[in-house]
Amino acid sequence: MQILRFCFVSLARPSLAALALPPLVIAMGCAVSSAAAQTDTYPRMAAIGQYQMEESAEIQLARGAAPNSISGDATILVLRRQGYETAVQGKNGFVCMVARSWLAAFDWPEFWNPKVRAADCMNPQAARSMVPIVLLRSKMVMAGRSKAEMLLAVNAAFENKQVPKLESGAMDYMMSQTAYLTDEGEHNGPHLMFLTAGMDAKDWGSGAAGSPHIAHTARANDGRRVRTAADCAAALRITLPNAHITATSAVPSNDSLRALGPKPYCRVEATLDAETHIVALLPDDWNGSFLMGGAGGYVGAVQNQFEASVHEGYATVGTDAGHTALALLAGWAFRNDRGIADYGHLAVHRTAEVTKAIIVAYYGRPPEHSYFIGCSNGGREALMEARMSVAGP
Repeated sequence: MQILRFCFVSLARPSLAALALPPLVIAMGCAVSSAAAQTDTYPRMAAIGQYQMEESAEIQLARGAAPNSISGDATILVLRRQGYETAVQGKNGFVCMVARSWLAAFDWPEFWNPKVRAADCMNPQAARSMVPIVLLRSKMVMAGRSKAEMLLAVNAAFENKQVPKLESGAMDYMMSQTAYLTDEGEHNGPHLMFLTAGMDAKDWGSGAAGSPHIAHTARANDGRRVRTAADCAAALRITLPNAHITATSAVPSNDSLRALGPKPYCRVEATLDAETHIVALLPDDWNGSFLMGGAGGYVGAVQNQFEASVHEGYATVGTDAGHTALALLAGWAFRNDRGIADYGHLAVHRTAEVTKAIIVAYYGRPPEHSYFIGCSNGGREALMEARMSVAGP
């Protein structure tokens, strides 16, 4: 006799930001031990072909997530070269698919695991919120986009209200006996999944002896705030568009700024467009905000007038504004239109954008608030970035 588990998913916010992580991440919380190691088991994307299936086999596996009386009339999505597409148009409002690993939490160690095949059938209420994110993420993966780019795009979709809020009664069937959810344990865990907002696990009797209920809280972007030296070392592998991380180092709590607060952090050095150099400081215990520090004079070396803010929990960054020189000498600007543009506005704006991408990749979510503090030329930089962040380059 099959023992079916009931998974109740409590979304941390009714706004549904947690559904930036569609069915698979929630299934992981329901089917897998929370003691999973945080080692990056699959550090990079596998070849595209390893994520794809023969189409008829994929349709059959997707239908296996729910009883045939439901899945037989459901819309079926399959993964094609451009992302998930409709292979069968249904008529009952349910949507069935086989989720891949990259529909899970961005800091899940198996994020790029090509073996994952999570059969899922969403009822109409769940599908209306989840499917747009599934389509967006799959399109970006198949185009070779990075995790950071994906998460920024997903959050933008929520901020721009391109994704409907979760409706009452949203649920999923994940009853397949042949699905593969994870490398851990028995690799699968057939269950029904009910989605709701803001309820406590004890309200469902989750965890009680003999209870088939498993409650999992899916938090917005599912990012762990506290990082370690091991995470800092792994940050060297973060990939960024037109930028390259050149060095990372874990700075312990007894560093030279200890008097301002014993807070360990990760120092990340990067080069942007081969001209601009930046140093980002990422606190182990992040407060969720980003603070960029300005630079005085004509800059010429990486400066951050407020680097000590890292000890208050801020992720912070400084830049050399695109050139190397003494701060009070401007000879670098002679016949150097690109250097002037970098100093004037481009380098600071690129530094801000790339650092936000680093933050997303490192913490698993974007900053909740972004600030710029500077004086003298640093104040000018702050005004220029305020304009650039609204108008664009």
